[in-house]
Amino acid sequence: MKVKIATVFESDPKIEKKCNEFFDMVGQSALVCLRGVQSYIEKNLSALDEYAEQARIFEERADEFRRDAESYLYSETLIPESRGDVLALLENADNIIDQIRKMMLAFSIEKPEIPAIFHADFLELTAKCVESVDEVILATRMFFTNPSKVKEVLSIVYALEKEADKQAEALKRKVYRSDGIALSNRIHLRYFTTNIDLIADRAEDLADRLGIYVIKRMY
Repeated sequence: MKVKIATVFESDPKIEKKCNEFFDMVGQSALVCLRGVQSYIEKNLSALDEYAEQARIFEERADEFRRDAESYLYSETLIPESRGDVLALLENADNIIDQIRKMMLAFSIEKPEIPAIFHADFLELTAKCVESVDEVILATRMFFTNPSKVKEVLSIVYALEKEADKQAEALKRKVYRSDGIALSNRIHLRYFTTNIDLIADRAEDLADRLGIYVIKRMY
């Protein structure tokens, strides 16, 4: 269920609508990420390439939106007391899309050899990171409507990010302790594990921003 932005943007429905669209884009990028990794694990490379292209398109649209929002907020907006905070949130959310695009592009270009014993681990790690993105976007929407409830959702984001870190570490240990894997492949698998885990780190960065702005608005 979409939570509608209202409080900060009551006097500016245009930027309200655009921000809602932007947050939708972040969520869609996360879904594309999960489906892309699933497709790669299933050796459906044509589907992977399609998802990687979708991620690229989302990144381009997000960058364009962020530039337009910056111009609009500083030239026409009716919410000057909040525009700096809004832009910072958009920039951190854009970083999530950027990381997803980089990770998807790496899969499409490098095509790492992932032994079957690691398939479930990669899927679980990706799903956990995507879940952290979904939760932080929910918290971002709530920031504009009910900031007193944001901390509850942020605690979920932080818990998911910690779980993702633990899963990533466990996967790396498993990679380096498994027999019959060339060192070059171990390094490659570690690289992709790190880049998937960075998605949750970017979600945590946005959560940190939100936590600060919630305090600013409530006190």
